[in-house]
Amino acid sequence: MMPGHDKRPHRRRWTSSCIRSPVQEVHAPRIWPSDVVRFYTRGNHQRPTADNAAQNRDVPMPSTTDSPTGEPLHRRRPQRLKVQNFFVSQDGVAAGEDQTLERPFGHVDPGPLTQWAGATDSWPNRTDPGGSRGVDDHIVRDFTHNIGAEIMGSHKFSPFRGPWTSEDWKGWWGDDPPFRTPVFVLTHHLRPSFSLSDTTFHFLDASPSEALRIAMDAAQGKDVRLGGGVTTVLEFLEAGLVEDLHIAVAPHDIGSGLRLWTSPTDFEDRFHHESVLSPSGMEHHFFWR
Repeated sequence: MMPGHDKRPHRRRWTSSCIRSPVQEVHAPRIWPSDVVRFYTRGNHQRPTADNAAQNRDVPMPSTTDSPTGEPLHRRRPQRLKVQNFFVSQDGVAAGEDQTLERPFGHVDPGPLTQWAGATDSWPNRTDPGGSRGVDDHIVRDFTHNIGAEIMGSHKFSPFRGPWTSEDWKGWWGDDPPFRTPVFVLTHHLRPSFSLSDTTFHFLDASPSEALRIAMDAAQGKDVRLGGGVTTVLEFLEAGLVEDLHIAVAPHDIGSGLRLWTSPTDFEDRFHHESVLSPSGMEHHFFWR
């Protein structure tokens, strides 16, 4: 249970055909106008008005856009560690065992887990026009929003185990990786950093908390994405460092493999939880705290 919470966070379930109406009734806390004001002003700083400006002529006024993200200061919030577009089967399997160069997901066929994203208009590898523009596309578009760095495990970056015998391997993504930020690969076997297009890969032998500190510094005020794989996500969850998760659940079972959870309710002792059913058959689960 999260500190300060005396009951399980609420869960909502939505359908994409009627986003504004929950399938089941929930009792969410009422939000008062004063809460909205506090959300946007953040802290104890008094917003400048015509009345108080005359009383504080000698106090320098802060810049309203002085932030690394370009957002107004009154809308700034702490950086967050986010898991985005993480795919699992209905029985919670995210990847197979026995990963090889030819089988990045081990014995698991990733197609049924990922085809919903590839069918969207905003899928970055799309070469032909068209694609869906509904809830799945909205989620795909959000992948890069306010992200300044990524952390990933060594097995997401490479199928190789042990010390590097060659530094020719540059990842699975070709000459133009989709990240476009600094990427920090967690590994016990270090190698020099390198850049491909506008993505730079760095290699860290660090604890989750130390890796997050380094990534947040590199993100310059933006959020940090935790890219996986499943073992890395579980380590950061165990350390209590993850603030937001989006888990896309495919409507079929795999049976065996590396498992994120036994049920989405496994995380409800730590996070608020809502889910959205998509016409593609995916159920998108959102967790936050």
